[in-house]
Amino acid sequence: MFYALPEQARWVNDGLSKAAQRSLAQLSTSITTPLLTRQYAELYEEIDSQLQTRPNWKSIKIVDVDSNNQLYPLENWVGANENGDMLLSQQVVFLDKPLANISLVVNFTNEINESSKLHYTLIYIQFIILVIVFIGLAWLVDYRVTSPLRTLKQGFSRLAKGDFDCHIDKQQQNEVGSVISAFNNMVDEVANNHQKLNVLRIQAESASKAKSDFMASMSHELRTPLNAILGLAQLYGYDESANKIQKENAKSIYQAGEHLLLLIDDVLDLTAIESGNMQFSFSYVPIKSILEESVELVTELVKGQSITLYTQGFESLEGLSIYIDQRRFKQVMLNLLSNAIKYNKPNGSININCRVLSNKQCEIDVTDTGCGFAPDDISRLFKPFDRLGAETSKVNGTGIGLVITKQLVERMQGSLSAQSEQHKGSCFTLNFNSFDEADLPAQVESPQITQQSLDTVTLPTLEVLVAEDQVTNQQVLKQQLTMLGVCSTFVSNG
Repeated sequence: MFYALPEQARWVNDGLSKAAQRSLAQLSTSITTPLLTRQYAELYEEIDSQLQTRPNWKSIKIVDVDSNNQLYPLENWVGANENGDMLLSQQVVFLDKPLANISLVVNFTNEINESSKLHYTLIYIQFIILVIVFIGLAWLVDYRVTSPLRTLKQGFSRLAKGDFDCHIDKQQQNEVGSVISAFNNMVDEVANNHQKLNVLRIQAESASKAKSDFMASMSHELRTPLNAILGLAQLYGYDESANKIQKENAKSIYQAGEHLLLLIDDVLDLTAIESGNMQFSFSYVPIKSILEESVELVTELVKGQSITLYTQGFESLEGLSIYIDQRRFKQVMLNLLSNAIKYNKPNGSININCRVLSNKQCEIDVTDTGCGFAPDDISRLFKPFDRLGAETSKVNGTGIGLVITKQLVERMQGSLSAQSEQHKGSCFTLNFNSFDEADLPAQVESPQITQQSLDTVTLPTLEVLVAEDQVTNQQVLKQQLTMLGVCSTFVSNG
């Protein structure tokens, strides 16, 4: 627009100038006769008539060529003296002979202003029309596209939050309407799948509960006869009438029974953890002392396997405690150390390294020099019944020891991670929050039964009443008590 307006003024001015030049040529023709006959009255009348009928003609001057006298006007002629004035000239010629020169002053300012006003009016009208068109298009786009898409977005948000009653009314038969139809179909499918998943989840939970109940029941039923087997094997090993081979057989039976008992205990622990029935007794326990007790549990086992056990950083744990279940923590350490022993190389080593981080986190590393495993297999370590290297290892196991260990650690608000390098060994890291013992409330310690107190008891003077419903267990207990010189009476129930 800023370019068109000046150009339009120039175009209008040029057009009017050319029209005025043509009119001036016609005037020169019409005044030829009065000039030849010197009829100046007729000349003045013609010129005055032209000035009256053409408002943009301001003044005319006619000069005789021969005498150079001004024929019109009679007074002094004022030329172009205002802004917008233009001077046009034309020569009056008769038979190729110049008669006079005509000078014309024109001014087209009013016409140009009127043209500009008209142009502005047209621009305003066009602008209003464009605004109306844009508003109409915006409303149409909002009604046909934006509003349905906004509703569709709200539907997706409701669906993501689990609201399956989020169907959208289809208002248009276009691409957006097709998308809305597809969305409604998807909502129906998701709702159906969600309902099926709920049914499957309930079935899975029921199956898991049934499995846990079955495992707990079967494990309990297995423990009862197994205890009898262990007791009889132990008694048979003490029988003086048995020969060496028989005692070795009894020892093998006892060891196999102990291994089976450990497996049953693992299954019971896993079942209790999965069902959420495992009970914990939390207390603040000195880290150093419980680690030393855990190490003592495997000292003899390490010596029997020709494995060297190193401990580092225990002194840094002095005066620090962790909030744990003592029995479960020992179970965790025993599981980690037992694995480090079982899967170690001959004449290998185990390193227990402890450190306290700046944020009072206590880290305990259990590192072995065993066969190790690939880093990609770390995620399989904590999956139930998935034993890495079971196809090549001669070590027996169920593949749930580390699973139980990790879940016990997490239930005690700790963490367990693993690192390993194949053919070089593995490192398991425990992490617990530690507390300064000076900041902890005083704890009442349970009374301990000492060896001296046991020695003061005169066993032959004891008479024991035993309530046991299993006949085999009664026989085992009776023989064990008889060996101790204790009189016993057995009943089937208490």
